[in-house]
Amino acid sequence: MLSIKRLRWGVLLVVVTVSAWGMSYLMYPTADQVFDHVVSMLRQGDLVRAEKIAQEYQELLGSTEYERPLRGGLLVHAGLHQQALRYLTPEDAVGKARESVLVWAGECFFVSRDLARAEMLLRNAVAEFPSNLHAVRLLAAVYFDLGAMQLALAQLQTIQAFDPNDFRSFHTAGVIYLDFEQFDLAVANLETALERKPPPKLRAEISLDLSHAYRRLLKYNNALALSKSTNPSPRAFAEIALSQLGLGQLDDAEKSVIAGRRFESSDPMLLRAEALVLIEQRKFDDASIVLMKLTELEPHEFDVYYKLANVYRQLGRDSEHQQALARFEELKLIRERVAVLNHKANQLPYDADIRHELADLCHQMGRFDLEHDWRNAAAACKDLMIIRFQQPIPVSAVPQK
Repeated sequence: MLSIKRLRWGVLLVVVTVSAWGMSYLMYPTADQVFDHVVSMLRQGDLVRAEKIAQEYQELLGSTEYERPLRGGLLVHAGLHQQALRYLTPEDAVGKARESVLVWAGECFFVSRDLARAEMLLRNAVAEFPSNLHAVRLLAAVYFDLGAMQLALAQLQTIQAFDPNDFRSFHTAGVIYLDFEQFDLAVANLETALERKPPPKLRAEISLDLSHAYRRLLKYNNALALSKSTNPSPRAFAEIALSQLGLGQLDDAEKSVIAGRRFESSDPMLLRAEALVLIEQRKFDDASIVLMKLTELEPHEFDVYYKLANVYRQLGRDSEHQQALARFEELKLIRERVAVLNHKANQLPYDADIRHELADLCHQMGRFDLEHDWRNAAAACKDLMIIRFQQPIPVSAVPQK
């Protein structure tokens, strides 16, 4: 009986000792534990709690390698990227802090449009910490902006493998395939994105992208059903009308265009649908007015000039017919060259000359937004070559503590 009592007291003593040790562990964490906790809060998007924890243990962190990285991380998540870079240097990318510093600094450079440094840091981060999906997403965005779509797709596929429930990676991949007119692959990715139950606003956007892909594959019934299931908008009515035209439902297409025009929006897709309806109705004067609006909104779309040339021919306006036809031929040749260079840009993701030529061609087409993007991409590629040629001490070469 005595031995049992002693055993009970022994067990109780062990429990009390373990509990006391656990309380001490919680009350007096190490710098490593505080760092992990703050990083965890930041990854969850809880900046308030992260700041509170960092402030509470400021004295503990002040004498460690975590002080500067955590300051930088808090600034990054507060949207103060330029200030954050003061605390996210190669010297700070050591030990346990290395992963976070690489990703946070890469994000800062990406936001500030310094794609060269963003690519270098994020490529290192993904190579060393492949399960950090935030780094993979950022690197995919960098490659997207560099016009290196194959590399962007590779990163998106990594996300899909690690997190198959992430609708964003499938949506972005679908949009890339749409741009390259690979409609089967676009449909596969966009359908998967919808299955992942995105938020309502994004669901409508994905649905209309998928409707567009269906329509380009001549799956008009699929496209029509899907576009009708979205909230009314100029783009939704445009997709509905274009699908109805594909099915030979001219009267319904006209009604859809009229419904879309109630939004008082100059949506290019809706104007396209309206122009096609008017052409089918042989209302060529009205069609020419709509098509001229389209040439102002989308001066790069060569098929609009082809339709306009045909409308002018029907109206007997020979001089304008020849001008529109000449512009069509000019844009067609430019687009063919752009397609070739896009392919080369994918094969040579760091070639600045290709991107400069693409920028020049976009200027000739009137795509000044894309011209700006390609010039930025070209500048980033030059910076990358300079960085690699000069061979500075890369972040990955900084010795671990």
